[in-house]
Amino acid sequence: YEEAAAQGLIAGVNAVLGLGEGKEPLVLGRAEAYAGVLVDDLVTLGTAEPYRMFTSRAEHRLLLGIDTAEQRLLRHGVRLGLVPGERLQRFEESESRVEAARQRLRSLVVKPDSELAGTLSAAFGFRPSRPASLEELLRRPGAFLDGEASPLDIEALAALDRRERRRLYYAIKYEGYIERETREAGKAAEMEGWRLPEELVYHEIPSLKREAAEKLDRQRPETFGMAGRIPGVTPADMVAVRVHLKRRETR
Repeated sequence: YEEAAAQGLIAGVNAVLGLGEGKEPLVLGRAEAYAGVLVDDLVTLGTAEPYRMFTSRAEHRLLLGIDTAEQRLLRHGVRLGLVPGERLQRFEESESRVEAARQRLRSLVVKPDSELAGTLSAAFGFRPSRPASLEELLRRPGAFLDGEASPLDIEALAALDRRERRRLYYAIKYEGYIERETREAGKAAEMEGWRLPEELVYHEIPSLKREAAEKLDRQRPETFGMAGRIPGVTPADMVAVRVHLKRRETR
Protein backbone atom coordinates (compact mmCIF):
# COMPACT_ATOMS: atom_id res chain seq x y z
CA TYR A 1 0.00 0.00 0.00
CA GLU A 2 2.85 2.41 0.72
CA GLU A 3 4.21 1.93 -2.81
CA ALA A 4 0.79 2.59 -4.36
CA ALA A 5 0.27 5.67 -2.18
CA ALA A 6 3.67 7.09 -3.15
CA GLN A 7 2.96 6.60 -6.85
CA GLY A 8 -0.47 8.19 -6.49
CA LEU A 9 0.93 11.21 -4.66
CA ILE A 10 3.69 11.85 -7.22
CA ALA A 11 1.29 11.28 -10.13
CA GLY A 12 -1.34 13.59 -8.66
CA VAL A 13 1.13 16.39 -7.96
CA ASN A 14 2.56 16.21 -11.47
CA ALA A 15 -0.89 16.01 -13.06
CA VAL A 16 -1.77 19.34 -11.45
CA LEU A 17 1.61 20.85 -12.34
CA GLY A 18 1.08 19.72 -15.92
CA LEU A 19 -2.04 21.90 -16.16
CA GLY A 20 0.03 25.07 -15.74
CA GLU A 21 2.33 26.43 -18.39
CA GLY A 22 6.03 26.44 -17.62
CA LYS A 23 5.73 24.56 -14.32
CA GLU A 24 8.54 22.13 -13.63
CA PRO A 25 7.45 18.60 -12.64
CA LEU A 26 8.23 17.19 -9.22
CA VAL A 27 11.14 14.79 -9.74
CA LEU A 28 12.69 13.42 -6.57
CA GLY A 29 16.25 12.12 -6.80
CA ARG A 30 17.38 8.69 -5.65
CA ALA A 31 19.46 10.32 -2.88
CA GLU A 32 16.52 12.54 -1.88
CA ALA A 33 13.62 10.19 -1.15
CA TYR A 34 12.56 6.56 -1.28
CA ALA A 35 9.70 7.70 -3.52
CA GLY A 36 12.36 8.92 -5.93
CA VAL A 37 13.98 5.47 -5.92
CA LEU A 38 10.60 3.83 -6.48
CA VAL A 39 9.57 5.99 -9.44
CA ASP A 40 13.01 5.78 -11.03
CA ASP A 41 13.06 1.98 -10.71
CA LEU A 42 9.61 1.60 -12.25
CA VAL A 43 10.40 3.96 -15.12
CA THR A 44 13.83 2.54 -15.98
CA LEU A 45 13.65 -1.09 -14.88
CA GLY A 46 9.96 -1.90 -15.17
CA THR A 47 8.47 -4.75 -13.16
CA ALA A 48 6.93 -8.13 -13.89
CA GLU A 49 5.40 -8.40 -10.41
CA PRO A 50 4.18 -6.05 -7.65
CA TYR A 51 6.95 -3.65 -6.69
CA ARG A 52 8.12 -3.60 -3.07
CA MET A 53 10.19 -0.72 -1.70
CA PHE A 54 13.07 -2.32 0.21
CA THR A 55 15.73 -0.06 1.71
CA SER A 56 18.35 -2.14 -0.14
CA ARG A 57 17.06 -0.70 -3.43
CA ALA A 58 18.45 2.74 -2.46
CA GLU A 59 22.18 3.03 -3.01
CA HIS A 60 22.30 6.18 -0.84
CA ARG A 61 19.96 4.98 1.92
CA LEU A 62 22.18 6.43 4.65
CA LEU A 63 20.93 9.85 3.54
CA LEU A 64 17.26 8.79 3.65
CA GLY A 65 16.77 8.39 7.40
CA ILE A 66 13.47 9.35 8.97
CA ASP A 67 15.20 12.06 11.03
CA THR A 68 16.13 13.97 7.86
CA ALA A 69 12.76 13.68 6.08
CA GLU A 70 11.74 17.27 6.86
CA GLN A 71 15.17 18.57 5.92
CA ARG A 72 14.98 16.83 2.53
CA LEU A 73 11.33 17.25 1.57
CA LEU A 74 9.64 20.04 3.51
CA ARG A 75 10.63 22.77 1.05
CA HIS A 76 9.15 20.73 -1.81
CA GLY A 77 5.90 20.53 0.14
CA VAL A 78 5.77 24.28 0.76
CA ARG A 79 6.61 25.08 -2.87
CA LEU A 80 3.80 22.84 -4.08
CA GLY A 81 1.27 24.17 -1.57
CA LEU A 82 1.00 20.81 0.20
CA VAL A 83 2.52 22.03 3.47
CA PRO A 84 1.81 25.37 5.19
CA GLY A 85 4.70 27.81 5.34
CA GLU A 86 4.37 28.00 9.13
CA ARG A 87 5.57 24.43 9.41
CA LEU A 88 8.72 25.24 7.45
CA GLN A 89 9.30 28.26 9.71
CA ARG A 90 8.98 26.08 12.83
CA PHE A 91 11.39 23.54 11.36
CA GLU A 92 13.96 26.24 10.52
CA GLU A 93 13.72 27.54 14.09
CA SER A 94 14.24 23.98 15.32
CA GLU A 95 17.28 23.57 13.06
CA SER A 96 18.72 26.80 14.47
CA ARG A 97 18.41 25.44 18.03
CA VAL A 98 20.05 22.15 17.02
CA GLU A 99 22.93 23.95 15.28
CA ALA A 100 23.43 26.26 18.28
CA ALA A 101 23.63 23.23 20.57
CA ARG A 102 26.12 21.55 18.26
CA GLN A 103 28.33 24.63 18.17
CA ARG A 104 28.27 24.66 21.98
CA LEU A 105 29.28 20.98 22.15
CA ARG A 106 32.06 21.68 19.67
CA SER A 107 33.40 24.59 21.72
CA LEU A 108 33.41 22.75 25.08
CA VAL A 109 36.82 21.13 25.64
CA VAL A 110 36.72 18.39 28.25
CA LYS A 111 39.91 17.79 30.24
CA PRO A 112 40.48 14.42 31.96
CA ASP A 113 40.41 15.92 35.46
CA SER A 114 37.45 18.29 34.90
CA GLU A 115 34.01 18.14 36.46
CA LEU A 116 32.49 17.52 33.03
CA ALA A 117 34.76 14.48 32.59
CA GLY A 118 33.30 13.12 35.83
CA THR A 119 29.79 13.70 34.48
CA LEU A 120 30.66 11.76 31.31
CA SER A 121 32.04 8.93 33.40
CA ALA A 122 28.88 8.75 35.51
CA ALA A 123 26.51 9.06 32.56
CA PHE A 124 28.23 6.99 29.88
CA GLY A 125 30.91 4.95 31.61
CA PHE A 126 33.99 6.51 30.04
CA ARG A 127 36.39 9.33 30.90
CA PRO A 128 38.53 11.11 28.29
CA SER A 129 42.26 10.33 28.46
CA ARG A 130 43.18 13.62 26.77
CA PRO A 131 41.49 17.00 26.20
CA ALA A 132 38.80 16.66 23.55
CA SER A 133 35.67 18.50 22.49
CA LEU A 134 32.39 17.27 23.87
CA GLU A 135 31.15 16.76 20.30
CA GLU A 136 34.07 14.40 19.63
CA LEU A 137 33.45 12.46 22.84
CA LEU A 138 29.78 11.96 22.04
CA ARG A 139 30.81 9.87 19.02
CA ARG A 140 32.05 7.16 21.37
CA PRO A 141 30.02 3.97 21.91
CA GLY A 142 27.73 4.25 24.88
CA ALA A 143 27.11 8.00 24.58
CA PHE A 144 23.55 9.13 23.90
CA LEU A 145 21.44 12.28 23.73
CA ASP A 146 18.10 11.02 22.44
CA GLY A 147 16.35 10.04 25.69
CA GLU A 148 13.63 11.86 27.57
CA ALA A 149 16.24 14.16 29.11
CA SER A 150 19.85 14.90 28.45
CA PRO A 151 22.28 13.43 31.01
CA LEU A 152 24.49 16.46 30.44
CA ASP A 153 23.55 19.65 32.27
CA ILE A 154 24.24 22.06 29.40
CA GLU A 155 21.92 24.96 28.66
CA ALA A 156 22.03 24.53 24.88
CA LEU A 157 20.95 20.88 25.23
CA ALA A 158 18.23 21.73 27.73
CA ALA A 159 16.63 23.93 25.06
CA LEU A 160 16.11 20.91 22.78
CA ASP A 161 13.16 18.55 22.84
CA ARG A 162 13.57 14.80 22.40
CA ARG A 163 13.33 14.83 18.58
CA GLU A 164 15.86 17.64 18.34
CA ARG A 165 18.31 15.83 20.61
CA ARG A 166 17.87 12.74 18.46
CA ARG A 167 18.67 14.70 15.29
CA LEU A 168 21.70 16.27 16.95
CA TYR A 169 23.00 12.97 18.27
CA TYR A 170 22.79 11.13 14.96
CA ALA A 171 24.23 14.08 13.05
CA ILE A 172 27.27 13.92 15.35
CA LYS A 173 27.46 10.13 15.54
CA TYR A 174 27.37 9.50 11.79
CA GLU A 175 28.93 12.70 10.49
CA GLY A 176 31.85 10.98 8.73
CA TYR A 177 29.65 8.39 7.05
CA ILE A 178 27.10 10.98 5.95
CA GLU A 179 29.77 13.27 4.50
CA ARG A 180 31.24 10.39 2.51
CA GLU A 181 27.80 9.32 1.28
CA THR A 182 26.98 12.90 0.30
CA ARG A 183 30.18 13.12 -1.77
CA GLU A 184 29.36 9.83 -3.50
CA ALA A 185 25.82 10.98 -4.23
CA GLY A 186 27.19 14.25 -5.64
CA LYS A 187 29.52 12.40 -8.01
CA ALA A 188 26.67 10.17 -9.16
CA ALA A 189 24.39 13.18 -9.62
CA GLU A 190 26.85 14.85 -11.99
CA MET A 191 26.24 12.08 -14.51
CA GLU A 192 22.77 11.14 -13.30
CA GLY A 193 21.25 14.36 -14.59
CA TRP A 194 22.82 14.36 -18.03
CA ARG A 195 19.88 14.70 -20.41
CA LEU A 196 19.88 12.29 -23.34
CA PRO A 197 18.75 13.79 -26.67
CA GLU A 198 15.25 12.67 -27.62
CA GLU A 199 16.34 12.08 -31.21
CA LEU A 200 19.32 9.88 -30.25
CA VAL A 201 19.33 6.61 -32.24
CA TYR A 202 21.17 4.09 -30.11
CA HIS A 203 21.69 1.36 -32.69
CA GLU A 204 23.78 3.86 -34.70
CA ILE A 205 26.29 4.30 -31.86
CA PRO A 206 29.59 2.52 -32.63
CA SER A 207 30.75 -0.13 -30.13
CA LEU A 208 27.37 -0.19 -28.36
CA LYS A 209 26.17 -3.79 -27.99
CA ARG A 210 23.07 -4.71 -29.96
CA GLU A 211 21.20 -5.86 -26.84
CA ALA A 212 21.88 -2.57 -25.06
CA ALA A 213 20.96 -0.52 -28.15
CA GLU A 214 17.63 -2.35 -28.49
CA LYS A 215 16.75 -1.77 -24.84
CA LEU A 216 17.73 1.88 -24.94
CA ASP A 217 15.82 2.49 -28.18
CA ARG A 218 12.76 0.77 -26.70
CA GLN A 219 12.73 2.39 -23.25
CA ARG A 220 14.02 5.85 -24.30
CA PRO A 221 15.48 6.90 -20.89
CA GLU A 222 15.49 10.62 -20.22
CA THR A 223 18.83 10.83 -18.41
CA PHE A 224 22.21 9.14 -18.37
CA GLY A 225 21.58 7.78 -14.88
CA MET A 226 18.26 6.19 -15.86
CA ALA A 227 19.89 4.56 -18.89
CA GLY A 228 22.63 3.01 -16.78
CA ARG A 229 20.12 1.23 -14.54
CA ILE A 230 18.32 -0.62 -17.34
CA PRO A 231 18.98 -4.38 -16.97
CA GLY A 232 21.40 -5.56 -19.64
CA VAL A 233 23.00 -2.11 -20.10
CA THR A 234 26.55 -2.31 -18.76
CA PRO A 235 28.96 0.44 -17.64
CA ALA A 236 30.92 -0.24 -20.87
CA ASP A 237 27.76 0.49 -22.87
CA MET A 238 27.32 3.79 -21.05
CA VAL A 239 30.94 4.70 -21.82
CA ALA A 240 30.16 4.16 -25.51
CA VAL A 241 27.10 6.42 -25.23
CA ARG A 242 29.09 9.12 -23.39
CA VAL A 243 31.91 9.06 -25.97
CA HIS A 244 29.39 9.29 -28.79
CA LEU A 245 27.65 12.29 -27.22
CA LYS A 246 30.98 14.05 -26.56
CA ARG A 247 32.03 13.58 -30.20
CA ARG A 248 28.66 14.82 -31.42
CA GLU A 249 28.91 17.86 -29.14
CA THR A 250 32.41 18.60 -30.51
CA ARG A 251 31.16 18.40 -34.08
